[in-house]
Amino acid sequence: MEPVVVLLRAVNVGGRQVQMAPLRTRLTEIGCTNVRTYIQSGNIVLTPPDTHPADLRLWLEDNISAFAAFRVPVVIRRSSEINRTVADNPYASADPAHVHVTFFAEPLHKNVFESVNAAEADPETWHVAGPDVYLLLPNGMGRATLPALLEKAYKRADLAGTSRNWNTVTMLARMAREPLDVKKR
Repeated sequence: MEPVVVLLRAVNVGGRQVQMAPLRTRLTEIGCTNVRTYIQSGNIVLTPPDTHPADLRLWLEDNISAFAAFRVPVVIRRSSEINRTVADNPYASADPAHVHVTFFAEPLHKNVFESVNAAEADPETWHVAGPDVYLLLPNGMGRATLPALLEKAYKRADLAGTSRNWNTVTMLARMAREPLDVKKR
């Protein structure tokens, strides 16, 4: 079975605490293998059990939510998908510290962004590629206006994604490609 990257939304912020070491143990107990986490913001790489239900995302979301004792939205990417996200980066020539990706469970419809006025966020830009939204934030995430503008659009469309900085995206891709060579964190 191909490794998957599991991205947890809104954990270890605002009182929604999930300790990664016990979560790794729990995921192993339910049959996942090669379970590794990266930093404390809800990044997991694992190999699902051969006998998982057809909807792997929902199965992981239900199990992780039961463990956390609150609802934890989950987005997953197979190893090949996260590697394609890295390879298709439209901002590859930009400073990696200024690139972020928001991941969604499903591809986005173009009309999600109809209400977003790109001029309000200039020089910040975004690019949609299937279920991923790449963000270029030249002044950094802390000073950015684009994420808030896009978040309003996501909420109007009843969508919830989870964002990662480029260094995290590339590390997760590496971990998914080389599951036995990356030290468990």
